Amino acid sequence: MYYNISRTLEFLPYVSWLVLTVCLILFEVRNFKSMLADKAVPDGARDGFIPPSGDGYEYYVGGSILYIIRKGPNRFRVYVITGEGPNVHYKTDRYGRFFSVSASDNATVEKIIENAYK
Repeated sequence: MYYNISRTLEFLPYVSWLVLTVCLILFEVRNFKSMLADKAVPDGARDGFIPPSGDGYEYYVGGSILYIIRKGPNRFRVYVITGEGPNVHYKTDRYGRFFSVSASDNATVEKIIENAYK
């Protein structure tokens, strides 16, 4: 009984593909679990503000930083991140202190905010 190298070389590609596939699956599962476990880290420069999900943007007015996000067709939320807010009725949710603005587009919201800060 002799060792036959040609038989080993026939199975080597299949074994290597199997090992690579198993490693890829293990690393992807580990990466997916770590993505689920990650929590949002607040930015220290923004007083711990974590923006809500959605297409929002920061708006600077009167030495304050506001975060404007659309919540409906004619509904916006304006979060006060830093600085003083205007004299309006505030509500609070898990993201922070906000007030609601009813407007048709972002430019109108920005005009309303500018007028509130004057």
